[in-house]
Amino acid sequence: MKLLQATVDRQNPTEFLHRVESLRGVLAAVVGLYHGLLLFSVGGATRIWEVPVTELHGFQEIATKTLLGIANGTAAVTLFFVISGLVLGLSLDRACEGFFRNGTKFLIRRIFRIYPAMIGSVLVIAASLAFLTPIPNYHGGSEWLNMHFRTGLPFSASDVLDNILFTKFTINHITWTLKVEMAVAVVFPLLHFLSRRVGPLSNLVVLACLAWTAEGASDSETIRWLFAFYSGLLLPLWGHWLAWTAEKTSVLTTMWLGAATVAFGVTRPMLIGTGYGPSIIPLAEVFGATMILANLVYGMDRRCFKWLDSSIMRAIGRVSYSFYLYNFIVLYLLAYLAYALIPSDILIRYALGWNALIGISAIGMTLPLASVSYRYVEKPLTEFSKNLTRFSGHEPCHAHGAGPA
Repeated sequence: MKLLQATVDRQNPTEFLHRVESLRGVLAAVVGLYHGLLLFSVGGATRIWEVPVTELHGFQEIATKTLLGIANGTAAVTLFFVISGLVLGLSLDRACEGFFRNGTKFLIRRIFRIYPAMIGSVLVIAASLAFLTPIPNYHGGSEWLNMHFRTGLPFSASDVLDNILFTKFTINHITWTLKVEMAVAVVFPLLHFLSRRVGPLSNLVVLACLAWTAEGASDSETIRWLFAFYSGLLLPLWGHWLAWTAEKTSVLTTMWLGAATVAFGVTRPMLIGTGYGPSIIPLAEVFGATMILANLVYGMDRRCFKWLDSSIMRAIGRVSYSFYLYNFIVLYLLAYLAYALIPSDILIRYALGWNALIGISAIGMTLPLASVSYRYVEKPLTEFSKNLTRFSGHEPCHAHGAGPA
C-alpha cells in the first residue's frame, strides 16, 4: 500500500484527468475511422480486415490494411478497457467506507454512468432505422456492412428491451463492449480488493491466469477482457516502475515506446488470419496499451503528449462516450445515402477513398450529437448518481481525481 500511495501522490491529478480523458476521445475517433474503412469492399475483398498481409494485392488493399493498423479499432477497445481498469481502480482507492459499502456505491455509479446514455442511443437508433425498411443489399459493400440490420426492422419493444439488457446487440452493435464493462463492474471491487492486498508476484500470477482464461475466447466474451482490466488496475502499483524502465536512456525510451506501439497497433493486422493470432494478439495489445498508458500517466512530461492538453482534445474527450454510442449509426446512414446517390460501381472502384471520406465525415457529424447526449443525459445522470450514493458523511481518502470511466 505504501508503493500505491507513493505512486498516486506523484501524479498531478488535474493533468492526469485531462490527458486520459483526451486519450479516450482519440480512441473513440479511431474506432469510428476503423469502422469507416470497412464499409465498401476493397479489391473485391469483402473481409479485408482478415486477409493476411501476404495475400494483399494492389495499392488499395495494401493501403487499407496499413490504415487499419494505424486506426486499429480493436486495439483501441483494448486500451479503453485498460483505462477503465486504471481509472476505476483509482476511484476505489479513494473510498474509505468498507468493502461492501464501497462496492455498492461503485456499482450504482457504474449503472448510471453506462445505462442512461446507452438507452438513449438505442431508442434514437431504433427510431431512425424505422424509416429505412427494408434495408437494401449493398452491392460491393463489405460483409461487415451487409450484416447489419438485415432482419427485425422495424424493431419491436422486445428487441429494444433485449438490446438494453445486453442479450442482443442488433440495434447498436458496439454495445457489446458496454456489456463487458457492466459484467466486469460486478466483480471489479473484488478484483480491486485482491490486487491491493497481495504482493507483486501474486498479482503477476493473477494477471497470467486471467490472460490464460482469455485464450480462445471471442472478442464479445467478458472473460476475454478481464486481464485487460486487471492490467490497468495494477498500473498504480507498477506504472511508475514501468515508466522508469523506459526513461533510463533516450535510446531505451525509443525502444520501449516503439515496441509498445508496434505491439498495440500492428500485431493484429499482421497476424490476423495466421495460426499465431489468437494466442499472441490479446497479449500484445494489452502489453502495448499498458505501456502507453504507464508512460502517459506515470512517466516524464514528454512533448509528444502535450497535444492531449489542447482545449479541442479535452472537449472531444468529455463527449467520447456519447460519441462512441452514436458514431456507428451516423456512419451507417452516410453509407446508405452514398448508395442512394452514387452508382455502386464508382463506390467500388474507389472504395478506399470513399471509405476514408465517409469515415472522417461521420466523425465530424457525430460530435454535435455526442455533445447533446453528454449535456442532457450523461452529465446530469452521472451527477445524480454521485448525490444518490452520498449516504455517508465520510469523504474520500484522497483528493486525487481520476476522471469518469
